[in-house]
Amino acid sequence: MRKIEKIFLIISVITVAGLFAAMEALPFLGRFGPLEADDSAIQIAKTVQMKECLLQTCPALTALNDQFERLRHQDGIDGVALFDAYGRFVLSYSPLFSMALIGLESAGLTMETAYEGVLIAGTVLFFAACAYWLLPLIGPLATALTMILLLGLEFPGYGVHKFTPNNLSLAIAFWIWGRTIRTRGACGPSLLLAIVLACAMHSMGKIWMTIALLLHGSYLITHFNQRNLLHGLAGATLLGIWLLLPHLFPHPMLAIPAIQGQTLELTAVWQFNFPVLITTLKNWFHYFRGSPIAILWLILGFFFLTVHNRGNRRAYWILLVLFAGMILTSLLVYFPYSEGGVVFSRVWTPFGILLTATVACGMTALVARLKSITGLLRTRQTTGIRPSDLLLMLALGLVLLLATMDQLANHLHVFARDFHQRIRHFTDRQQHFLDPDQLKVLNREARTFGPPRILYDDVESMAFYFSQGALEHAAFFLPPLGQAPDARRWDGLDRQTTHFVRLNPHLPNHRGFLIGPDDRFGGALQLAIQFTQTRVAPQPLCLRLANLASRPATLSLQREGQDPQPTGSSQQTTLAAHEKKWWCVPETTAWAGEQQLRIRTNAQDKLYLIGVRIGQPTDLTWPWEQPLTIRYPLDSRKEQPRTFRFTSAALWQMTPRRVAIVADAGHTLLLRFLRDEEENAPAP
Repeated sequence: MRKIEKIFLIISVITVAGLFAAMEALPFLGRFGPLEADDSAIQIAKTVQMKECLLQTCPALTALNDQFERLRHQDGIDGVALFDAYGRFVLSYSPLFSMALIGLESAGLTMETAYEGVLIAGTVLFFAACAYWLLPLIGPLATALTMILLLGLEFPGYGVHKFTPNNLSLAIAFWIWGRTIRTRGACGPSLLLAIVLACAMHSMGKIWMTIALLLHGSYLITHFNQRNLLHGLAGATLLGIWLLLPHLFPHPMLAIPAIQGQTLELTAVWQFNFPVLITTLKNWFHYFRGSPIAILWLILGFFFLTVHNRGNRRAYWILLVLFAGMILTSLLVYFPYSEGGVVFSRVWTPFGILLTATVACGMTALVARLKSITGLLRTRQTTGIRPSDLLLMLALGLVLLLATMDQLANHLHVFARDFHQRIRHFTDRQQHFLDPDQLKVLNREARTFGPPRILYDDVESMAFYFSQGALEHAAFFLPPLGQAPDARRWDGLDRQTTHFVRLNPHLPNHRGFLIGPDDRFGGALQLAIQFTQTRVAPQPLCLRLANLASRPATLSLQREGQDPQPTGSSQQTTLAAHEKKWWCVPETTAWAGEQQLRIRTNAQDKLYLIGVRIGQPTDLTWPWEQPLTIRYPLDSRKEQPRTFRFTSAALWQMTPRRVAIVADAGHTLLLRFLRDEEENAPAP
């Protein structure tokens, strides 16, 4: 029986890890870039920073740090935006994660592929380490059930459904917790290695390794020897050194500096965080469909683990107390300029997994009791309990067993139902196209106008530029100044900068225009191009298209009221798999005003319009100041069509200074502030 349980455990770990890895890998195949475009861009930028600007003294971070120091004590500053930029770039959190990316890149992978590869491998590592930790605590069958229950259990903010360096540091913690329990604290070298790895992976590793040291120290009481004591002291010293590093080395900066207005009274902090705890517990209970039987499973599992599980009940008690203390402490921590419960959402993950494991243990304990009752009835042993009472206990146990099977079947059904939706969600979410050629344009500009000093309007664009080589150019961040009293002047920063980088506001969701069959449109037409002048000279209409699918796609352009063009006509084209290209439709007569052109496709996967111009393509991909608009979406059952007019006047309104669009491919725009002599020239 024990062998069957172990086989079931192995199958469950492989299946669960494989499904979560698929949710990470499959969306990547249908995207422009990695999942969670903002997070991935920042992690990749940090990796480039680690290679090129480890001490954070390059022009971009130096200017960003100077701006932070100048603004953080001023009134009227948007502290959320200021800390968002400063905390993400100046503070370095994941050196081990970055080293893994650098290693894979040196092996020939792109940085984006390396990023996804590390997360996919980390997903498998996370569940394998989780099973390794739980196995000595609750046994193979309960561990296998826990893996199944984790399939649909989502955690707030940072959970097993969204992998980050924090999850990888927690996976290292799972491993050392499990090894400490198995060896009764005799795992000193492994403990020292885990402290280095977890703390280098993410700043949360310091908390996880504090738990590991306390768990290790608890075994010194009953399994004392000098070697274990020395290993514990060495581990505590190593963790202490890591905590002192920010005070010993100012560069790179590893501690969060104070920002004006970031402190709160203790009672206010509690009121700020406590609702998140209540919501999280409700959601966890709701995951079991709000059934009172879930409480029964939890009580039964807790009773079994603290009373009957003589082998490792000490470890369970210690972890339960340490996790509970960690949860309560997190409710007293206020993270500046953030939503409530930010620290709590990170520390809840291992505690939530332990609670779920306790429920799984209650389920398996119920099965064990049913086996005992069935054995007593079969052998008719004298136990002092009447057979009728045994039959009643057996009947109640069978009812609970059926409820258990129903609960597991429901979890699997819900996960199977939502699996496709999750794949689609992560495929579509932040589907951004970043064009690395913009940095080539910037370098060309530098040869003409001198060293660039770049003003950024959002974190993601800044991360993308940093990852492509812009660390060598001074960087300034605009959003913190949006609420300043002198927002129209903001220390003359407009005169200190030469270029402006922002997201393209004229694109839906900053990802281009979707073409192709989609559930929202019922396979109907999705996009119209409308000319705004009475008459436009006969010029080709050029469309830039991107096919993300692994199969070719055919597109046709149709005028309003006309039948589709026959196959082989000049108004039909084919895109190969994963191809991006310009498609120019020649026109011998003038384009008439108010005329609409629609695009059809036979593709079963999504295609994007990522550029459109009247006339032959130039360095720009969108029709800035050209007489046409794009109306999108068409024939939508849920969305009202919106009109997109590509004008540059709305791109910069903070000061009277004028800007010129330099590069616009992708979802970022590179603009140059006009020099005095250029500003005096007539507006185009």
